[in-house]
Amino acid sequence: NLAEGRPHQGVAMEVSPLQANLIHSDFSKIVKVYDHKTLWLGLNDIQDPMNLGALIRTAALMDINRVIINSKKTARLSAVVSKASAGAMEIYPIYAVNNLSKYLDKEINQFQAIHCQDYSHNGKPTILVLGNEGFGINTSIKEKCNSFITIPTSSSHIDSFNVSVAAGILLYALRQQVTRA
Repeated sequence: NLAEGRPHQGVAMEVSPLQANLIHSDFSKIVKVYDHKTLWLGLNDIQDPMNLGALIRTAALMDINRVIINSKKTARLSAVVSKASAGAMEIYPIYAVNNLSKYLDKEINQFQAIHCQDYSHNGKPTILVLGNEGFGINTSIKEKCNSFITIPTSSSHIDSFNVSVAAGILLYALRQQVTRA
């Protein structure tokens, strides 16, 4: 069964799997056109395909310039991710790196890397880094971030947002700051 038992609204098509644009260790070959309004989303080991799809969809809706994922520890780009992204995965640029920490080392002079206290856009391009659903951001990546953001909550019973919900809130707020800068 081509649809594998999933809802298909009467249409199914067999296609080759999509691959993220792999950025190899030679970062110098990447076209680098940055301005103060550049906003990227770095995803550290997002494993739930529904979260990954929702993150890609949110990035596309918020006009984020690039989504960067770890190639080995992130959910693979799949039909589930595509459906959760409402098709954004098919048309939106997603880049994969073997090691997000090393990639940030190469970009740190060009960007301010921020992680989900107080943040004010300083005129540099920005990478918002979001962590894994269970353990958050790796320590090696956290050390490269120069600002940290928290989202205040009113609940005393629930301690955190789902990563894709947090992304929507933060990317909206960041896009507003970057657009005004």
